[in-house]
Amino acid sequence: MEMEYYKNYKWLTHKCHIRFNLTEQISNNKLINLIIESVNNQIPFSLVRIGDGEEAILSQDILLSHEWLRNNIGWYGSKTYCGVAMPDHATRDKLIQSIKDANVVGVFAHDEFIDRIFSVINYKPLMHCHAFANVFLCFEKSFVDLIRENPPLLVGMKAQLFADFLKRELNVNVKGVYTNITGLNDIPNTIEYMKNTKHDWSLVSAGVNACIIAPIMAKTYGKVCIDYGQGMDTLLRTDEENTYKLNK
Repeated sequence: MEMEYYKNYKWLTHKCHIRFNLTEQISNNKLINLIIESVNNQIPFSLVRIGDGEEAILSQDILLSHEWLRNNIGWYGSKTYCGVAMPDHATRDKLIQSIKDANVVGVFAHDEFIDRIFSVINYKPLMHCHAFANVFLCFEKSFVDLIRENPPLLVGMKAQLFADFLKRELNVNVKGVYTNITGLNDIPNTIEYMKNTKHDWSLVSAGVNACIIAPIMAKTYGKVCIDYGQGMDTLLRTDEENTYKLNK
């Protein structure tokens, strides 16, 4: 959500007692160290990220009315943007629970929408990072080394393409690939595949569904699960202007 739209929002509540500041956010270096330590010691860990799509899903009828969302969100009723078509209260509620279950939550600090959302659900995570921390992980050699030393399981529509990319770039064979996830109804089968595939950690790029999957894999199955968001897309881009490269 862009800041200029805020003046047009018709909030259902004016609660805003929770604030996120950049100075509170953990650094990418600390985030990577947490991931590496968790993988190496098989400590359950999950990262979820709240971007524009997640903000809209979370806001349904607790911060913004469906009438407002229908008239102002271009992808309302479509899964194309974040894997969820509104209206969908079930996904909203699952997403709220996932936020509360995650170890680290990625958010946009100094974002009024974020402050209002977390105020409505009356929760502030103990640790939060930048919402786009995921796309910067590739710049850290320690993260790339982790992929080399302990290849992850990959989940998402582009998971096979990303597995092929890692094979070409790092000569890595990932622990598994699951691509059949487009919505909430696909989550049970996705988790079934993940729990039955031997792995220590996973990268999940599946829109809002990744936020729901990550804490379940950590809390229920003891895995490290990262909501990787656009991390796969950025590295798979082939245009000359793409600055996202693996730090090999």
